[in-house]
Amino acid sequence: MRQHDDLKRSLRGAVWGLGATVVMTAIMVFGALVFLSSFARPPFPYLLIDHLLPHASGGATAAVTVVAHFGFGALMGVLFAFFSEPMTLAKGVGFATLVWLAMQITFIPWLGWGDFAFIHSSAFAHSSVWPFLWYTLILHLVYGVTLGALGARDDRVHHTSFDDHGRLQPHAV
Repeated sequence: MRQHDDLKRSLRGAVWGLGATVVMTAIMVFGALVFLSSFARPPFPYLLIDHLLPHASGGATAAVTVVAHFGFGALMGVLFAFFSEPMTLAKGVGFATLVWLAMQITFIPWLGWGDFAFIHSSAFAHSSVWPFLWYTLILHLVYGVTLGALGARDDRVHHTSFDDHGRLQPHAV
């Protein structure tokens, strides 16, 4: 019974992750249209997929970027729902900050930019690095606030309860 409840909760987490990714992506697209500087254009997910598929056309890169970005957002929602018991706004923000840190020490160096886009690279001297860091952090915080709010609301709606060890209790029928 508990596994069934955990699975249902985790699958709902995928939906929350998609919702949070929609909000984050809307702000990212808005930023790319408004801020004509290099820190917002092109969006980071596009740069990552372009790095993975350097010979793909722009349209193919954009399509793979959208699928990968939303798929990753949904996967992070599943992980958040599974490991965060109970879910709160603060836990959503903390989780998104961890995702941002992982991005900064895993994916950013993979592009050749160094950790946090400058720690081990010559980009440290460039002032354009700081706006990129703040911009991506704000985007991830928006994701976390949305994810935490949706998760906390879901816990309230489904009357989710946990035992003293933080384990999901089976829903009483």
